[in-house]
Amino acid sequence: MKQLMFILIAIFFLPSLNLASPIDLKKIVLTEEIAKDAYLWGYPIVRFERTKRLFTTTPGFGHAPLNSFYHATHLPNPEDKGMSNPLPDTLYSSAFLDLRNQPMILETPKIKDRFYSLQVMDAFTNNISFISSRTHGEAAGKFFITGPHFIGTTPPGFERIHSSTNFVWIIGHIAVESPAQVKTAYSYLRKYDLRPYSVYLGKEKMQKNRLLTAKANLTFDPRKLADAGVRYYDELGMALLENDPAGLDGPLLGRFRTINIGPGLMTSQYISVREIREAYERAIASGEIEVDRSIKKDLIQNRNGWNFVSTRGEFNKYNTVRTALSKVYFGESSAIESIHPVIYVDNNNVRLNGNFTYLLHFTKDKMPPAKAFWSIAAYDAHERNLVRNNLNRYTLGSYSKNMVLNSDGSLDIYISANEPNGHIDNWLPVPRGNFYVIMNMYNPSDDVISGKYTLPSLQ
Repeated sequence: MKQLMFILIAIFFLPSLNLASPIDLKKIVLTEEIAKDAYLWGYPIVRFERTKRLFTTTPGFGHAPLNSFYHATHLPNPEDKGMSNPLPDTLYSSAFLDLRNQPMILETPKIKDRFYSLQVMDAFTNNISFISSRTHGEAAGKFFITGPHFIGTTPPGFERIHSSTNFVWIIGHIAVESPAQVKTAYSYLRKYDLRPYSVYLGKEKMQKNRLLTAKANLTFDPRKLADAGVRYYDELGMALLENDPAGLDGPLLGRFRTINIGPGLMTSQYISVREIREAYERAIASGEIEVDRSIKKDLIQNRNGWNFVSTRGEFNKYNTVRTALSKVYFGESSAIESIHPVIYVDNNNVRLNGNFTYLLHFTKDKMPPAKAFWSIAAYDAHERNLVRNNLNRYTLGSYSKNMVLNSDGSLDIYISANEPNGHIDNWLPVPRGNFYVIMNMYNPSDDVISGKYTLPSLQ
């Protein structure tokens, strides 16, 4: 009787006593392991979807409705706040294509005497095609862009570009060697003709572009995926459903489904146990650590102070390097098309600062080996934007007609906040505070890509 009384007391007066079944530790460990793999694998497509949503619904630099181009009408300057590290010698273009219901037609004009490039990237950030001066020369082009489930023939005279995902992103650049050339370059961009296949066939009329009026949702910042916590996996489920990629690894998706991650699945709704939720959260945290380690170890190569992105092929779908690239260089071109090494320190490994004057010296036989052209630009370290100056000069390069060579054919570029006496034509202005410099090489030589050619350090 006394024993029964003690049991009743324990039940009614000790409610904190946990009589539930013990947590399956093996399940927690396995959940964390699979969730980490899913985070690393799915990062590029989630970032793609966030970027697509931002660019196709809100007004801003580079933004336009689905299936239509944004074309810049002027060269970037310090007043343009919409994009980090803008290239000051090209006009920028952007278009997100929806291939779920039908292909898209793209026609490009004949483009003479200048570098141009249209990078076609699928939702997993694979560069599936380049339409450029390197691949097509000056010739006009006709392109038939299809999604993963299109069944049909390519129209006569068209080059087919096939995507394994329902959405693709076209990122464009066209060279402008001086402000006087903007009008000519823009006239080419206006001739980029992008239409749904049904419009090309005459079955539908081309609809007018709607105005973008939505406000940016800071909760869905494309640069901060880890902040979403477990809801990251909900976004991955919707991204896979939206894109319905062809040729995905069935066993891999099957493994993800064992913890409720996959196309159309809202993972967070399946989690009812705190320990399981924490396993997903730890997976994201450890995934971020692995990505950051890969950025330093695998993605970035330091050559004489300059940080080069490792040569980009099409990454294996399990490759953490692809996720690392998506985190810090999302939308990066392939090295054979253009390469953009950056330098933050001088030859003594001291942070670049406008209170000092720096010299970038190229010997006659070591000029940047770019088949199209090369240029350098300086950026404010805080704003990550071009530097305001009295000359309105934001770049110097192989097209700079006033730059003066030394008597031996070498070239000195002066980089400082103060005008260097007697060297104004070779001066790249920088801010008073910290800054960094990017070298742009368009159609770089094999020596640049392989690492055989090394840029000089800043003295």
